Amino acid sequence: MFRKRGQLTTFIFIGVVLVMIAAIIFYAGYQEQRVKEVYVFPLEVESVKNYVTQCLNDVSENAIFLLGMKGGYTDFPQDVKSTETFFTPVALWYDAGNGLAPTDDEIKSEISKYVNIAIRNCVDISSLKLNVSESGAISSSATIKNDSVIVDLIYPLDIKIGDSVTHIEEFSSTVSVRLGGVLDSARKIEGMQEELKGEFDYGFIRDEILQDVTFYNYDGVYITSILDDSSFIFGTPYMFRFASVLE
Repeated sequence: MFRKRGQLTTFIFIGVVLVMIAAIIFYAGYQEQRVKEVYVFPLEVESVKNYVTQCLNDVSENAIFLLGMKGGYTDFPQDVKSTETFFTPVALWYDAGNGLAPTDDEIKSEISKYVNIAIRNCVDISSLKLNVSESGAISSSATIKNDSVIVDLIYPLDIKIGDSVTHIEEFSSTVSVRLGGVLDSARKIEGMQEELKGEFDYGFIRDEILQDVTFYNYDGVYITSILDDSSFIFGTPYMFRFASVLE
């Protein structure tokens, strides 16, 4: 009787040991797989990533600044109406009863088009003194949020270090400009102009919009400027402008 109990205890002990060994082997393999997944780039590759990301930050800010000054465009398409001002031309958002404001998709496209061109002028691969070559087409996309704009860039690069080649292509930049909120305010003002039917009620509009709003008449065209004190670009509050012809 005692002998059978001793054998049973031995089998249980052996079983526990085997389970523990299996668990240790599984855990070690899992940790090894995690180490493989978390790949740390060499310093040379990190320097390239940081360099391109900084360029992306710069050109993204430039794009958002320009479209703010021009009424949602970085470069005017032929079919877009605009008017000259002291600084830059400004897109017409309202023309005697016709709403002409660009959609969010059109504004995101403007950012992407600008970034795709400007990134090449910013990135000077030869200055890195590394064996870096482009290995594919450049493309980008923009996401407009209430509190920021995210620009994602595909810029395929091959970096040769010794006998190995590392491929990188994904970069991202977040610009802390509340473009989504500013656009909401601009469209609200545009809607008010239709509602007021040419009677430009400054006080009413300012009461309805949270940002600082100014208006001025430039040769019969009203220029609306929205200044967001909670968003800064190039060290100054972000400005978004658009033009209106009321009659």
